[in-house]
Amino acid sequence: MKNFVYFLVLIVFFSCNIQKSSGQFDVFKKKGTDEVIFKVSEEASEKIVADIKTLPQNTKFAVKFFFRNRGGNQEVTRLGELLSQTINLILTNKLEKSSYIIFRPEGIDSILDREGAKTFLESQDESQNNRWIQFLMSKKPDYFIVGEYNLESNYLILKSIRICVNPYGNKKGNDAAISKLFKIKVSEESRKKLKELDEPIKEVIPLEYHTFVENWKKGNSQNVFKLVDYSTKKEVDFLKIGKSYQLSVTPQGEEYIYALFYDPKDKKMPYFTTIFPFSNKELEKTFNKQVFLPEGASFDMIAESTESGGYAHMWVIASRVRLVLSFEQKIENGYISTKVTKESCKIFSNELSNNKKNIRIQYKSVRIH
Repeated sequence: MKNFVYFLVLIVFFSCNIQKSSGQFDVFKKKGTDEVIFKVSEEASEKIVADIKTLPQNTKFAVKFFFRNRGGNQEVTRLGELLSQTINLILTNKLEKSSYIIFRPEGIDSILDREGAKTFLESQDESQNNRWIQFLMSKKPDYFIVGEYNLESNYLILKSIRICVNPYGNKKGNDAAISKLFKIKVSEESRKKLKELDEPIKEVIPLEYHTFVENWKKGNSQNVFKLVDYSTKKEVDFLKIGKSYQLSVTPQGEEYIYALFYDPKDKKMPYFTTIFPFSNKELEKTFNKQVFLPEGASFDMIAESTESGGYAHMWVIASRVRLVLSFEQKIENGYISTKVTKESCKIFSNELSNNKKNIRIQYKSVRIH
């Protein structure tokens, strides 16, 4: 997935909705699978808690989805999601009276939205900006708890459980621990029900986004932009998770620039977003010489949202006339981004169709590593 953080990079991963999880467990009691999921999760959590307690007090953690590992391929499944949610709940309970922090999602989105509204609506000054940065930094986990599972024969297996340093967090160093394998035998009835959950979560691309991709995946130019490494400014032909990038754009005369990005597998932002413009003020800006976008910033591939192995769609449009492109700047689970809604995407596609003589459009399908 792909994630854009224009002003600052904020990694906030919240693993589950507590109320929703409770409801899910009620359902599984009827299906008879809750005991299996809970038992293996509890055994793993005992080891995870012991590893957590080797770290300093007030350390912050977040549990990521557990992947199904099949033939070396990591896949996101409903069962993996439930395992991570269950472990999150158990860890929260076991560490409730300690100073260790397991991120819980209740109210966090509204807190971020409220704080963001204050910052973006009030007049900006250095103290307000610093307050916002400190608030965001306080919501970063220091470590991510990750792992894999397999459903093999009559066993549910958890393995490769690690406490990994957040590369964008405040802690530096290596992974804190690697746990042993946890294995629990399941009945034939439970196995059948677990098997129903052991399927990849399929991506569903909205019709408006799919139509835009199909209509504009050829473009009409090959010399509008290059994808470059943010630090070196050297051209690259793929996106690497954890790295930062810019677009090197070459206008022909005075042109408006529009840069769109879409990663269908992005778990946090499964919609079109803009690399440029990022604000309504930038909609009015034109360029007449080479520029690196976003100006003075980067767009980043963040592991907590996207995944390797997929492809991202990228378009850069250089136009002699101003086009109608609407988007909203928003905070989505802790990420500052822009969102081009399905309706806005449809309108922008019509703008491109109506202005073919005035635009140069280049498309790239870029692999994510």
